[in-house]
Amino acid sequence: MRDYAIALGSSDLYPNARGYYLNIPRPVRVLEGEPDANDVALMVRFPSECSAVNFWYDDFYQTEIKPLRLNPSAGDYVVTLYTETDLPSYMADKVGDNAYASE
Repeated sequence: MRDYAIALGSSDLYPNARGYYLNIPRPVRVLEGEPDANDVALMVRFPSECSAVNFWYDDFYQTEIKPLRLNPSAGDYVVTLYTETDLPSYMADKVGDNAYASE
């Protein structure tokens, strides 16, 4: 997994897709349940579904980087896309909006 993280971090894939991590994948605290010691959850923000799909199916990612976490196996993965929710009105002026700046 180390080689995968290094290869991904040194590539231009995330900058080119304008994606970035939203969290550190290990929990700060478990509030309910008993997760497996190896369970992680990593969220990446992309400006659009198209950008995320382009990242995922990028030839370099699929042929050079992704195999680094498959052999040897770094575990089971579920990769899904979610729509980001709008900022609730009670948070107005408390945090920035969830929009990317225009280019």
